[in-house]
Amino acid sequence: MTAEADVLSAQRTRWNELESQLHSIYWQPDIEGLHVIYSAIAAHNLLETEPIWPMVIAPPSSGKTAIALSPLLALPNTHLLGDLTPKTFLSGKRGKQSSYLHRIGPSGILIMKDYGTILSKRDADRNEIHSQMREVYDGEFGRQGGDVNVQPWKGKITIVAAATQAIDRAWSFHHDLGERFTNVRWRALLGREAGRFACRQIDNERTQRTEVRRLLRAFMDGRLLIMPPPLSSEQEDYLVDLATFISRCRATVVRDSIGKREIIEVGDPEGITRLHKSMSIITRFHAILFNNPNSVGEADLDIARRVAVDAVRPARWRFLSNVPMEGEINRGDLAHLSGIPVGSIGWIGDELVALGLVNGFSEAEAGYELTTVFRSILQASKLTF
Repeated sequence: MTAEADVLSAQRTRWNELESQLHSIYWQPDIEGLHVIYSAIAAHNLLETEPIWPMVIAPPSSGKTAIALSPLLALPNTHLLGDLTPKTFLSGKRGKQSSYLHRIGPSGILIMKDYGTILSKRDADRNEIHSQMREVYDGEFGRQGGDVNVQPWKGKITIVAAATQAIDRAWSFHHDLGERFTNVRWRALLGREAGRFACRQIDNERTQRTEVRRLLRAFMDGRLLIMPPPLSSEQEDYLVDLATFISRCRATVVRDSIGKREIIEVGDPEGITRLHKSMSIITRFHAILFNNPNSVGEADLDIARRVAVDAVRPARWRFLSNVPMEGEINRGDLAHLSGIPVGSIGWIGDELVALGLVNGFSEAEAGYELTTVFRSILQASKLTF
């Protein structure tokens, strides 16, 4: 066995140990979701690129904090950020070390367990925080106003945050920052068995979680300084197709705030450059962590497909994924297959018609079909319905 094969074998062993420990503590944890998060963390050390900011979205008490976020605090230069104010990143006090970004330095990972605390702030503060986060994402931040006591900051910050599904309805977030976050919609299996499983861990919970942190540190330390493999030209083209799918599916539709809430504005699809870069980075670093550090394979592209689906609001995805590739479907059948209430089908359908993703018809029974353009986008994306 070659030295490289030995390294790969040791890496797989470390991951198997970590995954086994997670399964011993938690009821069917979202392992694929962790793949996305860990790939984004690994990419942090590629300082020349924009950061990947995972946003873990799930209901309360679904394990997103305990499984996805808390273990990350075992990693180097990782910090827990409980809340943000307009003065958190750079303060007006004298000296560099009084400012949070300068205490972290040019490279750091921030863990935010509840992004809802920011969304609940008054509009002026929330808007200022989002404006500052855009600058942090871009790698340069200096407070305006000419205060000579505040030194500008340069570097790379990766943020891993968690939120409930309420963030999907937070228009200001999507307007200000939405495209800078990579959604991970946590696949939590809730119910009686999950509760029983959790109860059995109570006596050893702290010890087990400490072991998860130790295993995660060992797993990530083995690959953090390795450059990722390149994408083939065919893989680059495919990620362009996935980025096109995302930009079309998550475009905004603005409704009147009064009356019948009719559609008054349809947003243009976002540019795909940032989307393509994000999925490219995640895919390549996924290869380093979980597969082959010398080439990107189909299993790595599966992670890009997960990112693509999670980028779309769940109701829209359930709607679109149950419209047949060929032919039509009526509202009743669509509601039955998708699990979307019949009363909401028309609301979502109107938005998707406005975005040019589906055609609506109402000759005999109201229903929908995919537009020719969007059908071709879906076929290129290779997303399985």
